Amino acid sequence: MTKQEFEKQYNVHLIPKAESRLMRAFGVFMLVVWAVTFMWLWRRDRKNLRDAFIDDYWTTYRLPFGVTKITYPKMVPDPMDDQQRDIREHELLHHIHQLEPWWGPLTAGLLVIVVPLPIIFSGRWYLERRPYLHNIVYHRYDIQSVVDSLWSGYMIPWPKGMMLSWFKKKEQEMIRDKVPNPFND
Repeated sequence: MTKQEFEKQYNVHLIPKAESRLMRAFGVFMLVVWAVTFMWLWRRDRKNLRDAFIDDYWTTYRLPFGVTKITYPKMVPDPMDDQQRDIREHELLHHIHQLEPWWGPLTAGLLVIVVPLPIIFSGRWYLERRPYLHNIVYHRYDIQSVVDSLWSGYMIPWPKGMMLSWFKKKEQEMIRDKVPNPFND
């Protein structure tokens, strides 16, 4: 599938994250967050959050007007490469289930920015758990690795033990119920 076919089929635009003004602005916000939180203690030898956000992470967003945008990091030369399929599917789950309704962008924004309890950004846990569950079930991601990634990459969104339990339970339910991959070609 070509980039143009993918964009047309799923009604999204794939753009480099560094070319998105909104993502660059959010990167500056992440730099401020990084500077004023205790995360600097854990990341002294790593990139600051702004650089990591732009260079390492895919992000899907939709403003209340316009088409959904899937931004990909600098380290990805071709977002349509087969090695990126699992990540494209992950990001499409955000688009299809979370951003597509008219209230989706508002809800996602509130969950990421305004709902910081019980730990730091628990709204991220709500937004990320279903796409990561998809990766666990259909792309054989290791549950502990996903939990560790969420813990460190998403600023401690939920207690590790609770995330681990949720993923194990939901993975077994999906296997038991033989839930098909919605992206099989």
